[in-house]
Parts: sequence; structure tokens; C-alpha cells
Amino acid sequence: MTLPPLTAQLAKIKKLPLAFLDSLGVKDCPSGISIQYRLRDGSLAPRQRIRRGLRAKDGFSWTGKGEVGLYGLWRLK
Repeated sequence: MTLPPLTAQLAKIKKLPLAFLDSLGVKDCPSGISIQYRLRDGSLAPRQRIRRGLRAKDGFSWTGKGEVGLYGLWRLK
């Protein structure tokens, strides 16, 4: 039996529509789940978060270098 991609599993566990996570830029990547961070102007931040598994205790890492802003800051008016 093969499991669905991690992002689909995360959506099910968190009871969130997969389309919602997709709209936020959350997607599978080779080392886990990539969570897209953007700068206030909406451009991609120099660092992106990689969640290594479905549970927070599975850990995470950052790609790139530079500052990490608050998640969702780009969505504020």
C-alpha cells in the first residue's frame, strides 16, 4: 500500500482543504513538506521552512539564508 503525498495527509489530519494548503504554497518536497514564506510585498522570502513529517515533533529545517519574517505577514493590508 502506498500512502498519499505528505501534504494530502497533513490536510486530512488538520481537517483543512488541500486546495487551501495549495493556495498558501504548501507542497511536498524531497525532504518533507515545504511551507512557503513571503516578504511583506508578497515576493518569496530568502528562507523557506521544510517540515520533516506530519507531526511537529518530527522536526523542521530552513532553506536559504537571511531573515525569516512572520508567517502570513504578506497577507496583511
